[in-house]
Amino acid sequence: MKTKLLNLEYKAKSNVLYAAWTESTNGAQWEEMQEAFGEYVDLIERYHVGHVLVDEQHLKYVWIPENQAWLDANITSRLVSGGVKKIAIVLTHIAAILFQTPEIHHSD
Repeated sequence: MKTKLLNLEYKAKSNVLYAAWTESTNGAQWEEMQEAFGEYVDLIERYHVGHVLVDEQHLKYVWIPENQAWLDANITSRLVSGGVKKIAIVLTHIAAILFQTPEIHHSD
């Protein structure tokens, strides 16, 4: 399944959903991103997907804290109830560097 913002491919034999964000996310409206997330989770729920591989190398959408709050409230629980056991995310080189900062790994 291909959309403007997200390419989705389900592999039944391995029960894996491959999700790849496209460069069309550059300049996308938040409502479009919400719709794409909805399609993504609909597939997970339909096929009871156990594993998800998300390619964010071409993701250009700029997140704000309110977006993350919406994802937490509307998507995360559906992933879990849909059967997802593991998610792997392929990041851009820049994002990987940002996730290596000490602040990310600090716990109270």
